[in-house]
Order: sequence, then C-alpha cells, then structure tokens
Amino acid sequence: MTNYQHRSSISILLIDDDEEDFLITRDIIADFPSGAYTLAWEPDFEKAKVKILQNEHEAYLVDFRLGAESGLDLISYSLERGIMGPFILLTGQGDLQIDEEARRLGAVDYMVKGSINPDQLERSIRYGIQHVLNLNEIKELNQQLERRVMERTRDLARANERLSYSNESLQKEVDERKQAEKALRESQKIYSAIASNFPDGMLCVLDKDLRFLLVDGKAEEPEMRNKQEWIGSYASSMTFIDQKEAFIKNLKKVLKGVPLNMEVTVANGEREYQINAVPLFDDEEKIQNLLIVCKNITERKKAEKEVLRALNQEKELNELKSRFVTTASHEFRTPLSTILSSVSLIGRYISDSDQKEKIDKHVHRIKSSVNNLTYILNDFLSLGKLEEGKTTFNPVSFDLEQMISEVVSQISPTLKEDQEILLSIAEGTFGEIYVDEQMTKNILINLLNNASKYSGERQKIHLGLGRENGLLKITVKDKGIGIPKKDQQHLFDRFFRANNAINIQGTGLGLNIVKKYIELMNGHIEFSSEENKGTEFRVAIPITQPSYD
Repeated sequence: MTNYQHRSSISILLIDDDEEDFLITRDIIADFPSGAYTLAWEPDFEKAKVKILQNEHEAYLVDFRLGAESGLDLISYSLERGIMGPFILLTGQGDLQIDEEARRLGAVDYMVKGSINPDQLERSIRYGIQHVLNLNEIKELNQQLERRVMERTRDLARANERLSYSNESLQKEVDERKQAEKALRESQKIYSAIASNFPDGMLCVLDKDLRFLLVDGKAEEPEMRNKQEWIGSYASSMTFIDQKEAFIKNLKKVLKGVPLNMEVTVANGEREYQINAVPLFDDEEKIQNLLIVCKNITERKKAEKEVLRALNQEKELNELKSRFVTTASHEFRTPLSTILSSVSLIGRYISDSDQKEKIDKHVHRIKSSVNNLTYILNDFLSLGKLEEGKTTFNPVSFDLEQMISEVVSQISPTLKEDQEILLSIAEGTFGEIYVDEQMTKNILINLLNNASKYSGERQKIHLGLGRENGLLKITVKDKGIGIPKKDQQHLFDRFFRANNAINIQGTGLGLNIVKKYIELMNGHIEFSSEENKGTEFRVAIPITQPSYD
C-alpha cells in the first residue's frame, strides 16, 4: 500500500474515456481548499488495469461507463489483486442499484457527475484514503498480535521443556506466560479503541472457522449489548440476521480473498446494516482472520426511500402534464377543423337546392364534432371537480325510464352510420329509483359513447338494465376493437389510451371519471374484453333509501 502520510501531495488517477470529463474533473480538483492534489488521466480500460496494479496513486476515480467495459469490472479486478484503492465510482446519473453494486464490490463512494462540487469530491477522497489507512492499520495490528502470540507460544513451549529442571525455571515460565497474556490483552485494547470510531455499529474479528475473536463498538441494538458473550461463538449463531445463509456464504468468500460489501436486515426488517468484511493476512500473505465492520444504515435507507418516492411522484406528475397538453391540443383541434371544413362546404352547396343531401350530411358532421368537443370539455370539467372534491354524492328520486330515454336521445346524434342501441330491460326495473341521477346519467353517456367510438359502422350496442338485491345493474356491451390484454390493467388510469385506440378521438379520462363516480356511490365496475371481439362493462350501484324526516 502506498504510504500517504509521507507525500507532499496526493496523487489521483481518473479512469474515464471522455476527455471533457477529465477536464471538468481537473478543474474541480484545482478548486480543492488544500490544493495538495495532482490528477492523472487514463482513458483506456486495459492500460488502467496496468497502472492500478503499479499502486502509484493514492486514490482512483472510476467512470461507470468505459466503452464496452464497466467501471465496476475494473474495481472488482483491482480489489481481487490486493489493491485496496480507495475507489470512487462516477456515473452520469443517480441509480440506487449501481450505488449498491459499487459498495458491494468495495467502492468507498458513489458520485453523480454534474452534481459534484470540490468540497464533496475532496471530502470523499480524504475519507476514502482514511478508510484504507484504517483497514491497513487493523491488518498490521492483527499481524503484530499474531506474531506476539506465536512468540509467547514458543516461549511457553520452551518453558514446558525446562519445567522438570527447577522451581525457579517454572516460575520464570509462568511469568513469561502472564506477560504474553498481558500483551494479548493490550492488543485487544487497541482493537477496542479502533472499534470505538464506529458509533453506529461494531467491529468484529473472526478466525478461519468463522469464530469470533473480538467484538466491540458502540451499537445500542438489543442483539449487540452483550457483545463479549459472542467471543468464542460462531457466526452461524447470529440468528437475528434475516439473510443469515447469504451472510455466512459471503463470509466464506472473504476467506478466499474476496472483500465483502452487503446490506442485511435485522429482526424481520426492523433495522438495516451495511456489512463490510476484508481478509487479514499474516507475514506469509496467508489469510488467517477476517475483519467485519457493521454500520447501522436504517435511517439512511428510510431517507433514500422517501427521496425515491418523491422523485417518482414528481415524474408521474410531469408525465401526466405532458400527456394532458398533447391530448388536449390534438383532441380540441380535430373537431374544430372538421366543423370549419364542413361549414365551408355548406357555403358552396347552399345555393343549389338539389344539394340538400350533402348539406344534411355536413350538418350532421358539424353536430357530431360539436358533441365530441362538448364531451371532451365535460370530461376535463368533471375531472377538475372530482380532483377538487367539489363533486358529492347527491341521491334523489327520479324516473329511470325517462332518464334512459334522455341518454339515448343525447347519444344518438353521435352514433356512427347505422349503429343502433339495443335496450334490454329486466322486469320491474323501470319506475322510481333513488340514486345520484346526474352521476348515473354521466356513467351511461360515457360507457355508451365509448362503445360507439370503438365499434364499427352498422354495429349493435347492447344496453342492459336491471334491479337485484338493492342494486341498480347496468351492462354495456359492444363488438368493437376490444382492449389488448397488456393494457387492461391501466384502463382506468387518467389519460390512458390503449395501443389500438391511439388514432381514435378521446381524452383517456372517461373511464377514470366513471370509476370515480361509481366509487362515490359505493358501487363497483368490472369488465371483460378480447381484442377485435368486443368489450363488456358491468356496473352495480346501491339503491339508497330516501329519508323522510
């Protein structure tokens, strides 16, 4: 490991195939408060591996994208060959999954290009260097401890050989043994002092059998308050770790020289910990022990989830706004263009008395387009009132037959050529009924309008009505284009249009509004559909009873 403490300046190697990023990074480092840093640049992945193995730099900034290769591959390659770094991964955009993968492999930090400032980068480099120094110091202390124990063990063996010679020799050997034990306790104190620097976790040293030799730290969790009782026990006894099997499996990999960086949950997900583990080598570069550092990251993970939730909400809002602008612009313009063109044609035909049929045709088109525009405006107005909470459930008593007649009359002018609405009324359905009349009317208009819009000319639209068990049941069935299977889960979302309906006029609001109306009336809606075979909607609305005060 390079000795950082005796360098007049800290040498940093940037591995990035973009020269512009190198120039930006160079300017950021030039603004570091201390100024005691130098930056080298290597854009080639293979040459970067050679330079890293030369171990001539104190810190490494690694871009996530290196042509066909990945910065994570370079970090993994270096750590497997004993280069401790520190490695800081740079990426063009924030990605929690890349962050977690980078830390699992052994990167000390993860930073997003474009949001890096000199203070952040300088602090990350300093902390990373200090982290590597701490690990090396622990490694060196462990080796010293092992040497002392071996020396004392040899001394004790010689003492046992001389035990038969004299009581004086026996006493001497006993004293030497006590000194060895004292030295061991002193070494353990050093480990404990180091562990105290981890206030939100703990530090452990395990042997090759995954048995605890040292456990210390300031952790306050219930499982860790009796840390000293762990000494001599095996890692498999940590039953409170939810991912214990994966944890033990990864510890065995550390004994093969692969550093560990993973997150685990404790007590059925109550808390979360960041686990870092590295092998500890003896003088012959053989792995004798491993070091584990556990850090409580519960609050950090909660904050990350909250930030991610807020970002997703903002993203969804932006998408909805964008869809609204696109849809509104298109849908308002299309019927108005039709109106204008038809009016122009009427102006040409009006002087010829034998053109009445053509005049009637275009008048019908004008009416149809105006009605379409009215439906669109009504959808936006209805959605606005629903979102603002201005729409309330207002049941009244009314004549269902008269209301159905009004709905059919209103829908008829918008039907395609030779389309027909077929009524199917169960016995005892018509008469006085007590529900929200306007909401029920709007539901029928929306469902019938959709059935017409997504069916071809000369198609029959079936409207069924009935009363059953205190419910008003409505069925609207068509033989139109149907709804693709993959789109059905989003059918009631705002502004959603199925893939096969993109070229058909509509706002994507109708079914969303229908569902909200039905929910306000404590009813429910379901549907069945098959592409190119048609769709059937089934609505059930509770019939409330009027109160007579």
